[in-house]
Amino acid sequence: MKEKSLCLISLGCPKNLVDSEHLIALLKRAGFEITKDPHTSEKVVINTCGFIKDAVQESIDVILEISQQRAKSNLKGVLVYGCMVQRYGNSLPRLLPEVEAWFGVGQGKELLSYLMGNGGNVIRLKRPYPLDYLSSRMPATPPYMAYLKVSEGCDNKCTFCMIPKIRGRLRSYPLKDLVEEVRRLCGERDLKEIILIAQDLTQYGKDLGIESGLIRLLEELLRLNGPPWIRLMYLNPWGIEKGLISLIESEERLCPYLDVPIQHIDDSILTLMGRGGAKRVMEVLDLLRSTTRRVAIRTTLMVGFPTERDSSFKKLCDLVKKYRFDHLGAFIYSPEKGTKAARFTPRVRRDTAQRRYDKLMDLQREISRISNESLIGCEVEVLVEGAHPESVDLLVGRTQFMAPEIDGSVLINRGFARAGEFKRVKITEAYDYDLVGEIVG
Repeated sequence: MKEKSLCLISLGCPKNLVDSEHLIALLKRAGFEITKDPHTSEKVVINTCGFIKDAVQESIDVILEISQQRAKSNLKGVLVYGCMVQRYGNSLPRLLPEVEAWFGVGQGKELLSYLMGNGGNVIRLKRPYPLDYLSSRMPATPPYMAYLKVSEGCDNKCTFCMIPKIRGRLRSYPLKDLVEEVRRLCGERDLKEIILIAQDLTQYGKDLGIESGLIRLLEELLRLNGPPWIRLMYLNPWGIEKGLISLIESEERLCPYLDVPIQHIDDSILTLMGRGGAKRVMEVLDLLRSTTRRVAIRTTLMVGFPTERDSSFKKLCDLVKKYRFDHLGAFIYSPEKGTKAARFTPRVRRDTAQRRYDKLMDLQREISRISNESLIGCEVEVLVEGAHPESVDLLVGRTQFMAPEIDGSVLINRGFARAGEFKRVKITEAYDYDLVGEIVG
């Protein structure tokens, strides 16, 4: 085991991964060696998720698993960072005495100070703030792609969501800094795809007084000699402007793909959720389905929210049938302590919510399969990601209509390409979520 060696484990969403990339850069500049194996490290830092109970439980499970390895690996300590710490604060040391020290969101410098011996074993927690070393990160993604987090926090008032309490209010990074960050990344990497992320991209720049901030940012990024693909993730429907849709129609480098979390379509439930009404949701979906350039839509739906009836759930199913989303994720409502929704009644029985979830996903699975089958015989552009993790005989990649990790993939069973190359692939088979094809050019 080497002195000052650390293993950093990043849990949760891509926004958390970017935080981990900043941490890695900060720690390496201070002389720490970052390893991938906790068994060969002096200490382990775990960047946690605290959004919902399942994510918190995953974080706890990883903390306990790593802590139990200490006797076998001579690991000296486990430090925990991020959203779970920000959410549960000073109650954690008593519940998880295995942990050496705790640090809230954005407390990278405090964590470093502790590791350098400038602090005792006390929890480090205060109001989240933007990372002030935007350009100092070491991407943990493959060299052909990178995430660009454009803001911290959120000003939306969704009653079921803990993010504003965990991450604070909206704080956008300056536009010029984001442009410089992409320019820097392009200079250091053979970047083929940049993915813009935030809690809600449509809010970008509002706190800075920038009108149509996301559109302004995209226009600046398009002026760069940057990556061929620019992808947008997490746009709440009420913030999507016609100008954004027009820009996607006219700019080939903007992936025709939008991640638009809808959550529900029943007006009474949307009101309880603190979200915009169904009329606005339908207007945006109609706009996206009427574009001359086909735009793939990913959405997220929630079942089992308090007061949801069979008639409310039927509206969700009718919505899915009408718009035939390209990708859909669903989850069962989880009453999170500290949110307004946790006090709402009547609650939906868990078994009822589970049945609704299963029915919704069965419906989407059929829609996805039929959509994929329509591509058999077509040629599509694929960004090759390398060998398939489960088979040396297959390559794996994505089309513009697929985001990494959350959507399906294109499995390539004939032809050769290196990771990060674009190839024309003829689709020969289709499954519920994945496509199979062969390289033709």
